[in-house]
Amino acid sequence: MGNRFLSHIERTKVLLFLIDGTVREDIKRTYKMLINELRSYNEELMNKKRVIVVNKIDTWKRKRTKEFEEYFLNMGEPVFFISAIKKEGLRELLQNLYEISLVYKKVDEETPYEERVVEVDERLLDKVLKIERVDANTFKVSQKEIERRAELSDFKKPGSFEELRRYFERIELEKQLKVAGIKEGDRVIIGNKGFIYKENG
Repeated sequence: MGNRFLSHIERTKVLLFLIDGTVREDIKRTYKMLINELRSYNEELMNKKRVIVVNKIDTWKRKRTKEFEEYFLNMGEPVFFISAIKKEGLRELLQNLYEISLVYKKVDEETPYEERVVEVDERLLDKVLKIERVDANTFKVSQKEIERRAELSDFKKPGSFEELRRYFERIELEKQLKVAGIKEGDRVIIGNKGFIYKENG
């Protein structure tokens, strides 16, 4: 990477490894090369928070994702799989980076960021929609407003479900669930409500 570039990395708090996923064998090789360069330059760089991003997943089969999920999990690395050209996986990655950014504060031009424990504005966290895979066929959606709307919906009242469905459409919930890997017949949990996913169209 070069010492000049690595010297800039010393001033950062979070490292994002963007790895080309086109060639299967190159993914681990690239990751190990980056780790070795960081360690060789300055062992302390290994203490920085890292996020691994593998791009071009549109060029491979789904089973490769599972393979590398397990690999990076065993390495203790958070990993995200994206397709920049198809805009897949970007929302989940950006949400994660946004949450990370909440615990960093800009201090001055000499030292751009200082990591510290801060009191996070809960209103910011409330706006972040999270989709968690509970098991192979169940997804949990977490976000204050969507949970509130789901819990207040009384499906025995005419129009209540349709109103909630229109809200889901406005926030593009189905698109986000698809990015997370949902398929026909899977269960979605939102607040105290459970839904069976049926693809539109």
